[in-house]
Amino acid sequence: MPGKHAPGFRETVDALVHELSRTAVRDVGGEAERQSWLRTLYTAYNQRFLADNSHIWHGASIMLPLAYGLIAAVPSAMQHGLPLIFPALASTVIGTANLIIVENHRAFQDKNLARLKAIEQVLGVTQPEADKISGHGLLDRLITAPAIIRRLFRMLTLILILSWLLLAWKYPLQFWGCA
Repeated sequence: MPGKHAPGFRETVDALVHELSRTAVRDVGGEAERQSWLRTLYTAYNQRFLADNSHIWHGASIMLPLAYGLIAAVPSAMQHGLPLIFPALASTVIGTANLIIVENHRAFQDKNLARLKAIEQVLGVTQPEADKISGHGLLDRLITAPAIIRRLFRMLTLILILSWLLLAWKYPLQFWGCA
């Protein structure tokens, strides 16, 4: 299967194809009923996939600005002599929680994508091309690379944590509230 997927994705698809082939033939009457049953399953798993995508972006649209917004409060906190450890902890927890939530919804998406691919195989639908069509230029290929969004969320969390560590190193007394 073209495209880059999570480890075990191919094995999951193969297991689901086997299970669907076995149950689709055994439990459903004629071919028309079997096709209808598989279309119903496909629609349900596609809706789950899209719902997980919505959860990822909706949660990130709230949590990431909140996590990064606390860095914007640093000058004001330093001006008033407030310790930076508290916004640093809150920001890091929010950013890390966002990453955990995103990765869990991404795992749900991968499982639903595996189900969709398995149903396509059982129905005889083949997809020889990649899951995503990238542009032709180097920049296009870089920004549409497989798993780029997953890496982006990880980098955003890492940058957030490194920003707070840099502030703690640069302003240790203010960071701990000893100034």
